[in-house]
Amino acid sequence: MKKQKETPVQILDNIDYKKLINPGKNQSETIETINLVEDLLEKNHKAITYTQLRNIFALIKNAKNVSELHMKRPRIAYIQARQESEASKIFVKFIVDLIRITESEEQLHEFKSIMETIVAYHKLFGK
Repeated sequence: MKKQKETPVQILDNIDYKKLINPGKNQSETIETINLVEDLLEKNHKAITYTQLRNIFALIKNAKNVSELHMKRPRIAYIQARQESEASKIFVKFIVDLIRITESEEQLHEFKSIMETIVAYHKLFGK
């Protein structure tokens, strides 16, 4: 019997968002985080285009502090609203939710690392 493809919602329901941006992750938690992102992108990389993802990443990468990151949320919400598919809206919401829980400079650094990982795996699986 063929295994059904997990939807972005099913995958994201299994992710502990706080754990993703925890700056005190040990090696096994870091590997687990990377594996979760890889699984999400492998199965759902078509949910959002590479260009859209790069645009979001550019906004996040340019945030110099947590306050500036939070000021990017409305712009990313606009990108989310423009998405046509439900899967892409859910994917962008995942990013907005990560922004929402980012509270410290250490978490900001971890969040940027997660976004780099997302972009890298999106590029890998999008080929």
